[in-house]
Amino acid sequence: MVLLAAARTASAFLPRRLATARSRALSVVGKQGLADGSDGIELYSSQAIAEGATPALTLFFLHGLGDTANGWAGAFAGQGVDVPGESYKVVLPTAATVPVTLNGGMAMPSWFDLYGLDAADPVDEPGIDAAAARLLALAEREAEDTKVVFGGFSQGGAVALTAGLRADFDVEGIVGASTWLPLAETYPAKLAAGAAARPVGLFHGSEDLTVRTAWGEETRDVLAGLGFDVAWHAYAGMAHSACEAEFADMAAFLRKVASK
Repeated sequence: MVLLAAARTASAFLPRRLATARSRALSVVGKQGLADGSDGIELYSSQAIAEGATPALTLFFLHGLGDTANGWAGAFAGQGVDVPGESYKVVLPTAATVPVTLNGGMAMPSWFDLYGLDAADPVDEPGIDAAAARLLALAEREAEDTKVVFGGFSQGGAVALTAGLRADFDVEGIVGASTWLPLAETYPAKLAAGAAARPVGLFHGSEDLTVRTAWGEETRDVLAGLGFDVAWHAYAGMAHSACEAEFADMAAFLRKVASK
């Protein structure tokens, strides 16, 4: 199975627009260089964690094509996803700005190159591998007793799934929003030992014409076939975006992971 999808333009959903949602807010602690010098944002549930205390759980969440860390910061800072406890950190890296073939070579933040939207189009396997390696390197900086969760939206979710399936250290869960599993034909060969024990939450709009809903469903089925416990959530009428019901379901998934 080969799954390819991306927005045809650089426009990206910005969760901070959903100002009516309520959640336990995290503090925004400015932009920091994350691993390779790209800007990113870290959010903390307490001043103690901001000052270096070890969080119980760290969520790494990757934005979609053409977006930055700012696009999802609002979802975890009081406008969407309720955090699963008082000892919590969210790391939001920003992808490097690179030319994207699908968008006519226009330079934009992108985790890897995209060549087209058809199954016959080439797949940027080296780019996907490099993005997953960057995410794994970030996670390896966390304390051994911190629970690590990988997540992402669209293209970022594709990287999160890849890293979550390949990580040779403990990953407590994987969150995929409006996304797909790239390079699915490389599994189970590239599946890390014990990876199938990691719960996966998939969240997708029923009217998504960018990363098509059928591709999300196919990702669900492939993961289930590999032995993963997959929680599938579909949202009627939602396109390539997010909604408050999704944020609530995502928060419930994170609480379940945090309580393990």
